Amino acid sequence: MIRNSILFLVAFITLQSCSVEPQPISYGADGCDFCKMNIVEQQYGSELVSEKGKVFKFDATECMLNFKLQNTTANWAFEMVTDYDTPEKLINANGSFVLRSKKLPSPMGAYLTSTASKEAALKLQEKFGGTIYSYAELSEKFKQLPKW
Repeated sequence: MIRNSILFLVAFITLQSCSVEPQPISYGADGCDFCKMNIVEQQYGSELVSEKGKVFKFDATECMLNFKLQNTTANWAFEMVTDYDTPEKLINANGSFVLRSKKLPSPMGAYLTSTASKEAALKLQEKFGGTIYSYAELSEKFKQLPKW
C-alpha cells in the first residue's frame, strides 16, 4: 500500500514537471532571460515556452524577439505577450497586435506595447500615435532590424 502510494506520488510529480505550458511571471522576482534585468512592469512581460517545456521569461517584447533571433533552431510551443489593457495577463503573441509609439515607452526602449486585439491597438494609437503591427509583421521586421 505505501509502496503504491510512493510510486503514484513520484509518477505524479514527474508528469507535472514535464508539462509544456506557460507559467505566470513573478513580477519583481523573475529575471529577463535576454537582458538579465528584473521583470517589473506588469504591462510588458513576455514568455517563450519550448516544445520540451523550458520557460523563458522577458521584461519586454523586444527582449523576447531578440532572444528568438539568437535561438533560431528552437521550436516554441508558446509565444506569449502581456495584454496592455489587462496587466499580468499573458496572451498568445501570434494573435496579438503591437503598437510602436514613442509616447508609450516599453522597458527596453523599443516602444512596443502588445494588445489582445486590433481594436485595442487602435484605441491606444488614437491616444499615443504610432504604428500598429501584427505580431507576425513585427517578428519579420525584427529579423531585418534587430537593433530597434
